[in-house]
Amino acid sequence: MLSTTTELATILGGILIAAVIPGPSFLMVSQIAVARSRREALAAAIGIGLCGTVFASLALAGIIELMTLMLWPFVALKVFGGIYIVFIAMQLWHMESAPIPWPGAHGYPRSIPRSFRLGFITHLINPKAILAYVGVFAAILPPDQQGDISPSLLMGIFVIEAGWYTCVALIFSYSRLRHLYQMGKKWLVRGAAGLLAWVGLTLLMDSAGVADAKI
Repeated sequence: MLSTTTELATILGGILIAAVIPGPSFLMVSQIAVARSRREALAAAIGIGLCGTVFASLALAGIIELMTLMLWPFVALKVFGGIYIVFIAMQLWHMESAPIPWPGAHGYPRSIPRSFRLGFITHLINPKAILAYVGVFAAILPPDQQGDISPSLLMGIFVIEAGWYTCVALIFSYSRLRHLYQMGKKWLVRGAAGLLAWVGLTLLMDSAGVADAKI
């Protein structure tokens, strides 16, 4: 079991910081909220929270630590993640002039279970989320804690991930807030795109540094 409140708080704090940085999961939840319904966006948020507990369970089982010891797969994951996030940033930058979709605009069949699965799978293959868990747990989790499953940690991870994306779903599902977002969309979207690009480029530079250090 995690032995100290400090370790638990540090891990949860690191995951919270990683969660609030916009990425693929953020874009997915906000898109569902504005184009479909609040309930479907909340279902996606719960799927993301459940996926977070899966990542945490893998970390506590020692899988995350093992990944950091396998140099080239770890570097490849960082390179792929960096390129993927920079690509999303470029797409987002070019989307800033497009109007945001309104409920029913895409004609998607409404399905809460489908949105839950979409949230879970999107987060599961989200390189930003994967690398966040790799970095936080590898840096903070003591080796002698691997193999221990801490219910408080898993619950905390779920509350942080699901809670943050629930906030995103609620914000983007209110019509008045959507109008306010539309008014400032140009700078908000460009700011998010710039932040995503910074995250992606940082991953690419980190991967280059790790590879050079091990050569």
